[in-house]
Amino acid sequence: MATKKKTARKGSKKPAARPAAQKSKGKKAVGRKAAGKKRAAPIPIKTTTVIYVDSCAFFPLESSSGWLDGAQEGRCTTTPRHSLLAPLPLPVKATIHSITVYYMNTTQEYMQASILRKSIDHHCNTDEYAVSLEALPPATLPPDNFVAKVIDHFADGGVVMDKYLYFIEVGNTINDGLAGVRKVRGMRIEYSLPTVK
Repeated sequence: MATKKKTARKGSKKPAARPAAQKSKGKKAVGRKAAGKKRAAPIPIKTTTVIYVDSCAFFPLESSSGWLDGAQEGRCTTTPRHSLLAPLPLPVKATIHSITVYYMNTTQEYMQASILRKSIDHHCNTDEYAVSLEALPPATLPPDNFVAKVIDHFADGGVVMDKYLYFIEVGNTINDGLAGVRKVRGMRIEYSLPTVK
């Protein structure tokens, strides 16, 4: 019986505590490991911005083409088949998602919207570089025949490049009187800038 009691005492004995030196060594090792971990790179996010541009920002390529304002109806050239242009003052590295052209075309002819760019420091042999082209067909829509065309396809993925001037040209505008009108009413630009979270 005495032997059994002795054995039980031995079994209930607590394990020896680790020396203080060993404890501190373990903590230091964990600290070094944590310090060696690299922080995750910031995740870029995009915020969408929308701006509207009125027809009063559009002017002819040549002053001799003249222009005519129609208040709510928009603007057109006074010379047949001439164009109206407006700048696209977007930040460098912005991504264009869409450009909506608001217009009137109650004639039988098409208008055309051209989104272009040109270099700021040298002459381009190909003149302006086409970023996007889109036809603006004849259309009627009660009560005022105000229609819209969404352009959502762009060169370079729609990214605004540095050292280039971007603009839009709407061709073949005119007031044909009884034959109808082809006018620009304005545009909507939707774009985003990459930001860091």
